[in-house]
Amino acid sequence: MHRRTLLQASLAMAASPILLNAHPAAADTPESGSQTNPNPGGNGNNAPADSDTTVRLKLGLNAFTFNTALKSGDMTRNDVIDFCCRHKIDGVDMTGYYFSQYPGVPDDDSIYQFKRYAFENGVTVSGTGIRNNFSISDPGQLALEVKNVKDWVVATAKMGADVLRVYSGRPVADPEARKSTFDRMVAALKECTQWASQHGVMLGLQPHHDFLKTADQTINLLNAVDDTWLQVVLDIGSLRTYPVYDEIEKLMPYAVTWQLKEQVWIDDAPVPVDLGRIKAIIQKVGYRGFLPLELLGPFTDLKARSEQAAVFAAAITNDILR
Repeated sequence: MHRRTLLQASLAMAASPILLNAHPAAADTPESGSQTNPNPGGNGNNAPADSDTTVRLKLGLNAFTFNTALKSGDMTRNDVIDFCCRHKIDGVDMTGYYFSQYPGVPDDDSIYQFKRYAFENGVTVSGTGIRNNFSISDPGQLALEVKNVKDWVVATAKMGADVLRVYSGRPVADPEARKSTFDRMVAALKECTQWASQHGVMLGLQPHHDFLKTADQTINLLNAVDDTWLQVVLDIGSLRTYPVYDEIEKLMPYAVTWQLKEQVWIDDAPVPVDLGRIKAIIQKVGYRGFLPLELLGPFTDLKARSEQAAVFAAAITNDILR
């Protein structure tokens, strides 16, 4: 299904930058780790062939960049919006951690005050995210994880955001245990995506070097769920098993948003990201939407972290957006 067909059928998504197409058929063996044709004609956020252009990008910021200050109280959610204004950043991904009720959902007043402040300052709330774990084997605990995701879907819609970032689950090494975990994960994600579709919210599945370590594993899970409301958060810092730029290109057709980090992993070591190669992949495959940057690690100097984020934002603007 091409994006324009889906958008005509869904008024709730009419203003969204998201592009949707059906996933290819699921592999016969969900955990085979093999995907011979990961981009059969365009999926996820890849623009249709008859579009005027396949690339339209907006700069975003993942609030985790300022995690230390947000957790300590030295910075507020509104301060993050102010930072975006100062540095011409179009959107913010405000992770759920930064609402005091987390892991529960925020009260409506907290959501609406934040939403209003972002709107009044011309910043789009592009997404939010939570830390779920669908690797849990206990049925009762897994049901609670599913409920929390569904509760956050509603909060995401109230926030005016398009994407709720979710994880697969914690690593599982044993092949038999991995297969049963995969099956439970598929069922959990199907329930969540069905709920998300009723609220006009995309679920962004983030491979985080956890249960999902590779592009093929991620695509296999998407195919098994087989729902266009589940796409990928392209976290370039968590693809560490195979050549990273090949992995990014494989996942590009399924990307609904990003976590664009300063470093990627090559030969088991972090190295500076090549923004030129990222741009080339985007131009080759096609993508429309936000490119949220994210800085990692704790810090003691908020001014220095702000300057670091501003420099990276300028580099993305100069090397990718222009």
